[in-house]
Amino acid sequence: MKKQRYILCASLFINLLFVVFVLRRLYFQYYYYPKCEAETHQQQEKFNKDPKNSLYFMNKDKLFKDLPNGTNEIIFVGDSHIQNFETSELLKIPNVINRGISGDITRGVYNRLNELTESKPKKIFIEIGVNDLLYNIPMETVMENYNKIIKKIKTDSPGTKIYVHSLLPTSVSSNNKNTSVLPDIILLNQKLFEMCKKEGIDYIDLFSIFDLNDGLNPEFDNGDGLHLNGKAYLCWSARLKKYLNE
Repeated sequence: MKKQRYILCASLFINLLFVVFVLRRLYFQYYYYPKCEAETHQQQEKFNKDPKNSLYFMNKDKLFKDLPNGTNEIIFVGDSHIQNFETSELLKIPNVINRGISGDITRGVYNRLNELTESKPKKIFIEIGVNDLLYNIPMETVMENYNKIIKKIKTDSPGTKIYVHSLLPTSVSSNNKNTSVLPDIILLNQKLFEMCKKEGIDYIDLFSIFDLNDGLNPEFDNGDGLHLNGKAYLCWSARLKKYLNE
Protein backbone atom coordinates (compact mmCIF):
# COMPACT_ATOMS: atom_id res chain seq x y z
CA MET A 1 0.00 0.00 0.00
CA LYS A 2 2.81 2.34 0.92
CA LYS A 3 4.60 1.51 -2.31
CA GLN A 4 1.45 2.26 -4.31
CA ARG A 5 1.15 5.70 -2.67
CA TYR A 6 4.76 6.46 -3.64
CA ILE A 7 4.06 5.40 -7.20
CA LEU A 8 0.87 7.48 -7.27
CA CYS A 9 2.66 10.56 -5.88
CA ALA A 10 5.52 10.12 -8.32
CA SER A 11 3.05 9.76 -11.18
CA LEU A 12 1.16 12.88 -10.13
CA PHE A 13 4.41 14.80 -9.81
CA ILE A 14 5.57 13.72 -13.26
CA ASN A 15 2.20 14.61 -14.75
CA LEU A 16 2.32 18.00 -13.04
CA LEU A 17 5.78 18.65 -14.46
CA PHE A 18 4.50 17.65 -17.90
CA VAL A 19 1.54 20.02 -17.61
CA VAL A 20 3.84 22.86 -16.49
CA PHE A 21 6.17 22.10 -19.39
CA VAL A 22 3.31 22.15 -21.91
CA LEU A 23 1.81 25.35 -20.48
CA ARG A 24 5.21 27.03 -20.48
CA ARG A 25 5.81 26.03 -24.06
CA LEU A 26 2.37 27.28 -25.12
CA TYR A 27 2.97 30.57 -23.27
CA PHE A 28 6.25 31.24 -25.06
CA GLN A 29 5.04 29.99 -28.43
CA TYR A 30 1.69 31.77 -28.61
CA TYR A 31 2.16 34.80 -26.35
CA TYR A 32 5.70 35.74 -25.37
CA TYR A 33 7.51 35.27 -28.70
CA PRO A 34 4.75 36.84 -30.83
CA LYS A 35 4.57 39.76 -28.38
CA CYS A 36 8.36 40.29 -28.58
CA GLU A 37 8.26 40.01 -32.36
CA ALA A 38 5.47 42.57 -32.57
CA GLU A 39 7.29 44.98 -30.27
CA THR A 40 10.50 44.58 -32.27
CA HIS A 41 8.57 45.24 -35.48
CA GLN A 42 6.99 48.35 -33.95
CA GLN A 43 10.38 49.63 -32.84
CA GLN A 44 11.82 49.00 -36.30
CA GLU A 45 8.95 50.83 -37.94
CA LYS A 46 9.39 53.71 -35.51
CA PHE A 47 13.10 53.81 -36.26
CA ASN A 48 12.49 53.71 -40.02
CA LYS A 49 10.25 56.77 -39.76
CA ASP A 50 12.68 58.69 -37.59
CA PRO A 51 16.04 57.25 -36.46
CA LYS A 52 16.19 59.87 -33.72
CA ASN A 53 13.68 57.66 -31.90
CA SER A 54 16.40 55.02 -31.68
CA LEU A 55 17.98 54.78 -28.23
CA TYR A 56 21.30 54.02 -29.93
CA PHE A 57 21.02 57.17 -32.06
CA MET A 58 20.14 59.32 -29.08
CA ASN A 59 23.04 57.97 -27.02
CA LYS A 60 25.53 58.58 -29.83
CA ASP A 61 24.11 62.04 -30.51
CA LYS A 62 24.35 62.96 -26.81
CA LEU A 63 27.91 61.64 -26.65
CA PHE A 64 28.95 63.81 -29.58
CA LYS A 65 27.33 66.86 -27.98
CA ASP A 66 29.19 66.24 -24.71
CA LEU A 67 32.61 65.91 -26.34
CA PRO A 68 34.75 69.09 -26.39
CA ASN A 69 35.35 71.01 -29.58
CA GLY A 70 38.77 71.26 -31.14
CA THR A 71 40.36 73.68 -33.57
CA ASN A 72 40.60 73.27 -37.34
CA GLU A 73 38.52 70.11 -37.10
CA ILE A 74 38.02 67.92 -40.17
CA ILE A 75 34.67 66.25 -39.61
CA PHE A 76 33.32 63.12 -41.27
CA VAL A 77 29.56 62.83 -40.85
CA GLY A 78 27.12 60.21 -42.06
CA ASP A 79 25.76 56.73 -41.48
CA SER A 80 27.37 53.36 -40.71
CA HIS A 81 29.79 53.73 -43.62
CA ILE A 82 31.31 56.67 -41.76
CA GLN A 83 30.91 55.19 -38.28
CA ASN A 84 32.82 52.07 -39.39
CA PHE A 85 35.56 54.19 -40.99
CA GLU A 86 38.56 54.07 -38.62
CA THR A 87 39.46 57.61 -39.61
CA SER A 88 42.08 58.21 -36.92
CA GLU A 89 44.04 55.08 -37.77
CA LEU A 90 43.64 55.18 -41.54
CA LEU A 91 44.05 58.91 -42.18
CA LYS A 92 46.57 59.60 -39.41
CA ILE A 93 45.47 63.22 -39.02
CA PRO A 94 45.04 64.35 -35.37
CA ASN A 95 42.22 66.82 -36.01
CA VAL A 96 39.98 64.38 -37.94
CA ILE A 97 36.69 63.80 -36.10
CA ASN A 98 34.29 60.93 -36.84
CA ARG A 99 30.60 61.77 -36.45
CA GLY A 100 29.03 58.76 -38.13
CA ILE A 101 25.93 57.11 -36.64
CA SER A 102 24.73 53.75 -37.90
CA GLY A 103 21.27 53.93 -39.44
CA ASP A 104 21.31 57.70 -39.85
CA ILE A 105 19.42 59.44 -42.64
CA THR A 106 19.67 62.90 -44.23
CA ARG A 107 17.18 64.41 -41.79
CA GLY A 108 19.21 62.99 -38.90
CA VAL A 109 22.37 64.68 -40.16
CA TYR A 110 20.53 67.96 -40.62
CA ASN A 111 19.09 67.79 -37.10
CA ARG A 112 22.53 67.40 -35.53
CA LEU A 113 24.37 70.03 -37.56
CA ASN A 114 24.62 72.49 -34.66
CA GLU A 115 27.06 70.17 -32.89
CA LEU A 116 29.10 69.92 -36.08
CA THR A 117 29.32 73.59 -36.96
CA GLU A 118 29.79 75.16 -33.52
CA SER A 119 33.56 74.56 -33.66
CA LYS A 120 33.71 76.25 -37.11
CA PRO A 121 35.46 73.21 -38.62
CA LYS A 122 37.99 73.49 -41.39
CA LYS A 123 36.31 70.81 -43.51
CA ILE A 124 33.20 68.63 -43.42
CA PHE A 125 32.96 65.39 -45.41
CA ILE A 126 29.38 64.15 -45.86
CA GLU A 127 28.27 60.61 -46.75
CA ILE A 128 24.57 59.98 -46.22
CA GLY A 129 21.46 58.84 -48.07
CA VAL A 130 21.41 55.09 -48.60
CA ASN A 131 19.26 54.51 -45.50
CA ASP A 132 16.78 57.07 -46.80
CA LEU A 133 16.38 54.97 -49.94
CA LEU A 134 16.23 51.71 -47.99
CA TYR A 135 13.46 53.23 -45.83
CA ASN A 136 11.59 54.35 -48.99
CA ILE A 137 11.96 58.06 -48.22
CA PRO A 138 11.10 59.98 -51.42
CA MET A 139 13.98 61.21 -53.55
CA GLU A 140 12.62 64.76 -53.43
CA THR A 141 12.73 64.69 -49.63
CA VAL A 142 16.31 63.42 -49.64
CA MET A 143 17.42 66.23 -51.94
CA GLU A 144 15.51 68.81 -49.89
CA ASN A 145 17.38 67.62 -46.81
CA TYR A 146 20.70 67.73 -48.64
CA ASN A 147 20.11 71.30 -49.75
CA LYS A 148 19.14 72.26 -46.20
CA ILE A 149 22.33 70.62 -44.89
CA ILE A 150 24.53 72.54 -47.33
CA LYS A 151 22.73 75.83 -46.69
CA LYS A 152 22.98 75.49 -42.90
CA ILE A 153 26.69 74.67 -42.97
CA LYS A 154 27.37 77.65 -45.23
CA THR A 155 25.30 79.93 -43.00
CA ASP A 156 26.57 78.75 -39.61
CA SER A 157 30.18 78.16 -40.59
CA PRO A 158 30.95 80.00 -43.85
CA GLY A 159 34.66 79.23 -43.62
CA THR A 160 34.08 75.48 -43.70
CA LYS A 161 34.93 73.65 -46.93
CA ILE A 162 32.28 71.05 -47.77
CA TYR A 163 32.77 67.73 -49.52
CA VAL A 164 29.95 65.38 -50.55
CA HIS A 165 30.57 61.68 -51.14
CA SER A 166 28.52 59.74 -53.63
CA LEU A 167 26.40 56.91 -52.30
CA LEU A 168 28.02 53.50 -52.55
CA PRO A 169 26.62 50.58 -54.55
CA THR A 170 24.66 47.87 -52.79
CA SER A 171 22.70 44.74 -53.66
CA VAL A 172 20.37 45.23 -50.66
CA SER A 173 16.67 45.78 -51.33
CA SER A 174 14.46 48.42 -49.75
CA ASN A 175 12.71 47.57 -46.48
CA ASN A 176 9.12 47.33 -47.70
CA LYS A 177 9.71 46.44 -51.34
CA ASN A 178 11.52 43.47 -52.79
CA THR A 179 13.35 45.69 -55.26
CA SER A 180 16.93 46.85 -55.53
CA VAL A 181 17.68 50.44 -54.53
CA LEU A 182 20.59 50.59 -56.98
CA PRO A 183 18.67 52.56 -59.67
CA ASP A 184 17.69 55.11 -57.02
CA ILE A 185 21.30 55.28 -55.80
CA ILE A 186 22.50 56.03 -59.34
CA LEU A 187 19.82 58.70 -59.79
CA LEU A 188 20.54 60.27 -56.41
CA ASN A 189 24.27 60.35 -57.15
CA GLN A 190 23.53 62.23 -60.36
CA LYS A 191 21.43 64.74 -58.44
CA LEU A 192 24.16 65.13 -55.81
CA PHE A 193 26.73 65.72 -58.55
CA GLU A 194 24.55 68.45 -60.06
CA MET A 195 23.92 70.01 -56.63
CA CYS A 196 27.65 70.08 -55.87
CA LYS A 197 28.40 71.67 -59.23
CA LYS A 198 25.78 74.35 -58.58
CA GLU A 199 26.98 75.02 -55.02
CA GLY A 200 30.71 74.95 -55.83
CA ILE A 201 31.27 71.86 -53.66
CA ASP A 202 33.66 68.97 -54.26
CA TYR A 203 31.88 65.75 -55.22
CA ILE A 204 33.81 62.60 -54.31
CA ASP A 205 32.86 59.61 -56.45
CA LEU A 206 33.03 56.36 -54.50
CA PHE A 207 30.39 54.50 -56.50
CA SER A 208 32.63 53.74 -59.47
CA ILE A 209 35.39 52.47 -57.18
CA PHE A 210 33.26 49.91 -55.36
CA ASP A 211 30.72 48.93 -58.05
CA LEU A 212 30.83 45.62 -59.88
CA ASN A 213 28.00 44.27 -62.02
CA ASP A 214 25.42 46.56 -60.46
CA GLY A 215 26.26 45.86 -56.85
CA LEU A 216 28.96 46.12 -54.22
CA ASN A 217 32.13 44.42 -55.46
CA PRO A 218 32.62 41.23 -53.39
CA GLU A 219 36.26 42.24 -53.01
CA PHE A 220 35.11 45.12 -50.81
CA ASP A 221 32.02 43.51 -49.26
CA ASN A 222 31.97 42.94 -45.50
CA GLY A 223 29.49 40.14 -46.02
CA ASP A 224 26.03 41.73 -46.24
CA GLY A 225 26.13 43.42 -49.64
CA LEU A 226 26.05 46.86 -48.00
CA HIS A 227 28.91 47.45 -45.57
CA LEU A 228 32.60 47.68 -46.39
CA ASN A 229 35.59 45.62 -45.35
CA GLY A 230 39.06 46.84 -44.43
CA LYS A 231 40.35 46.74 -48.00
CA ALA A 232 37.53 49.04 -49.07
CA TYR A 233 38.40 51.58 -46.39
CA LEU A 234 42.04 51.54 -47.50
CA CYS A 235 40.86 52.42 -51.03
CA TRP A 236 38.55 55.10 -49.66
CA SER A 237 41.39 56.59 -47.62
CA ALA A 238 43.61 56.75 -50.69
CA ARG A 239 40.82 58.48 -52.61
CA LEU A 240 40.66 61.20 -49.94
CA LYS A 241 44.33 62.15 -49.88
CA LYS A 242 44.14 65.05 -52.32
CA TYR A 243 41.12 66.52 -50.54
CA LEU A 244 42.70 66.23 -47.11
CA ASN A 245 45.96 67.81 -48.27
CA GLU A 246 44.49 70.82 -50.06
